[in-house]
Amino acid sequence: MLTLDPERGAVEGEDFSRLLDLCFRHCDFFSFTVCGIRHKEGALQGNLSPHACRRIPTNRWFRFITLPGNPLDRILYPVNDKTLGILKRHCARLFLFDGSCSSSSWNQTLEDLCFFSDGRLFLGTVSHEHICEAFPPDDAVKKEFFEAFPHWIEEEDSGEQIDLSDYAAEK
Repeated sequence: MLTLDPERGAVEGEDFSRLLDLCFRHCDFFSFTVCGIRHKEGALQGNLSPHACRRIPTNRWFRFITLPGNPLDRILYPVNDKTLGILKRHCARLFLFDGSCSSSSWNQTLEDLCFFSDGRLFLGTVSHEHICEAFPPDDAVKKEFFEAFPHWIEEEDSGEQIDLSDYAAEK
């Protein structure tokens, strides 16, 4: 497992673009959490909406556990050229917020980008905590992560590599 080094700054601009390209090469789906802040702009969510393929209401997700009456609303999207273009138009950095993590720096209704390969978590983020973990399936893909952005720390598996087959879905 790889953890993004929090001391090395944000993954943004060209670094973020390379990381997106890597994830789109290896994955079939990505997801966001609907953050539910009503005063935010919904351009990203609106542009992705026609591509949504599955909604996952859940109390447990990558690095999250919520109370039973307050489930997370996750939306799953396919990896393809159209969705990559939408992400690159609307997202400038991995954690979506600026370095100060101020709510004013992110004006969208989605957060916590995750990628899945064959149903298993490939890369997971928690935006407001600046958490990012990657689960490369082999040494060749691990090398690609270091080439895309060199600031990773190799760590023991966190046990957070979720599998989509464990989640009921709403269409």
